[in-house]
Amino acid sequence: MLTIATLGLLALPALAGITIEKAEVQSPTDGSVTLRVAAVGEGVQVGSYGFRTLEKDLQPLPGFVRRGAYNFLWAGEARDVDGYLLVDNGRGDEDPAEGVFAITVDVSAWPDGEHCFMLYVCNRPAGGPYVHDTRVLQIAVAGGKVVRDKTLFSSELVIAVPHFSALPARLKSGEPFDVIARVELEGTRGCLCTLTVPYTVGPDEVPPGFSYDPAAKLAYFAAEGRNGIEDNGPHDADPAPRALAVRVPTDGWKPGIYNLTLQFSPVEMPEEVRAYRDFAVTVAPDNPTVETEIEYDRFLRPGTHFADFCRLRDGSVLAAGFITRDGGVTWERLADGSSLPAPLQLRDGTLMGCSFHTEPIEGRPGYFAGSLCRAAGAGDPVKVTACEVHVPRATGGIGHAAVKGPLFWRSPVELADGTLVAPMYGWFEGDRSPVPGQEGSFYYRTWLVASADGGERWEYVTTIGYDPAIGTEGYCEPVLRLLPNGDLLCLLRTGGNNRPYHQDNPLCVTRSEDGGKTWQEPQRTGFEGVAPDLVVMADGTLACSTGRPGAWVLFSTDNGYTWGDPLSLDAERYSGYTAICEVEPGVLLVGYGAQSWLDPETGERSDCQRTVRVKVER
Repeated sequence: MLTIATLGLLALPALAGITIEKAEVQSPTDGSVTLRVAAVGEGVQVGSYGFRTLEKDLQPLPGFVRRGAYNFLWAGEARDVDGYLLVDNGRGDEDPAEGVFAITVDVSAWPDGEHCFMLYVCNRPAGGPYVHDTRVLQIAVAGGKVVRDKTLFSSELVIAVPHFSALPARLKSGEPFDVIARVELEGTRGCLCTLTVPYTVGPDEVPPGFSYDPAAKLAYFAAEGRNGIEDNGPHDADPAPRALAVRVPTDGWKPGIYNLTLQFSPVEMPEEVRAYRDFAVTVAPDNPTVETEIEYDRFLRPGTHFADFCRLRDGSVLAAGFITRDGGVTWERLADGSSLPAPLQLRDGTLMGCSFHTEPIEGRPGYFAGSLCRAAGAGDPVKVTACEVHVPRATGGIGHAAVKGPLFWRSPVELADGTLVAPMYGWFEGDRSPVPGQEGSFYYRTWLVASADGGERWEYVTTIGYDPAIGTEGYCEPVLRLLPNGDLLCLLRTGGNNRPYHQDNPLCVTRSEDGGKTWQEPQRTGFEGVAPDLVVMADGTLACSTGRPGAWVLFSTDNGYTWGDPLSLDAERYSGYTAICEVEPGVLLVGYGAQSWLDPETGERSDCQRTVRVKVER
């Protein structure tokens, strides 16, 4: 018997977890493979093993049965409704040992090609939360025989990237930049590289010089498209093995931030990305209105979504249970229980904020109960009381999750007469424009509420924006600020570029010149982004932080009518939830959260929230 691949993974299982300790594929004959899996559960029992196609909606292979969108390896008769559950010492198990499942699959009638599967071990058919562990396996077949050197678990194919750079990161249109990479390989004969975009894009977003795949909605550098960059191929200027040097021209590129990614795939499994490096290239405008300098990019806490800053009158800044008294150079943790949601310091010095969710008040249509959080000062205990929100036509619905009522979002404002105004978003009765790719969800509406008693009771004022076809989601995640001329300015998210159903998700802006009673039709800023935050700087410059992909800041020097001069802070694709404030004249403090942020010193990835100081000169 020829062993093709053996995978041994030892880990400390977490509470209520399942760990695959061993997964191997063998070839007892030219036309068959045997899968053998060993797994253990911690706080939960291993219920069954499973083996299904990695991709959806494929024609079933011999030995597989369609169930939902996937094809499953079936034990027993095809009519058996639970034939996809492969149970230790049950039907099809060829290994009598406890905790090990083995099954032989005849591939002699399979079509030629490389077939990819998901091997999983889970707690089903038991109820409760789904607990599982998985591996990806490729089985290659040619002429009814197993292609042994291409039949393997992807986990065995290791590609490390000890060195990567894309420089210069800021340039003028027409100036090239160089992508440099060194790779280390284990278990693979070589790697293929793809220079592409981290998320889907529309045809009008493709950088000049890149090709476009309209089916995948992706842009690729090099005319060959996907995997068009090979070590020592026509685009590699570095003759050394496992070294890549690619010069990318920017002729015709418009000013802005271009988020790109270099992906590395093993030659045995070219569709399987084993390593990647996200990066951003900024094409500077010919006549910038601001000059910027980044300093102090520092870790604050674990997590992916940065919430809010609250700059206090003494110059200190609050952020999610932390405080800085030196403009973000150092941070200290406050006492537990002293953090407020979306805090605002009122003129009397107290802090207040309303929690995100509200719920309907029984027997009172159009009235919703929320939570009002107040504290005497920074670090003081937070008192939580009920608040009442009256929005006559508001309903619950399904956004990223089911919600029962309108949603507060991060930016209450205290007007000159002491009235509080705050943006909310959600749905009104009749808002039934469906969100693409998200069944049961409808496009959001954003509106304004006002309170005359410090936030205990809120009344609907007017709709800020509603468009049943804008972006992927409609107007949501608003940020509201009072301008020096008395206008209220609101920036609005319309969707996220990580969702492939729609590639046009403009960041929009609108204003009110009468204290929020009426609003202009929202206009595009010329940029896209999620969860915008906004600060009015001491010299009147407006700075907006946003992102995804990446985290960045853009500026307006004309009270928000036009926006530009984007500054990239982080390039990781799942950055984007940010916060921003001014800690001293001309110095911004920006917070951002990143998923799988890459530490340039260690090469390790982690979910973290970070803060950056940015010097701005107009």
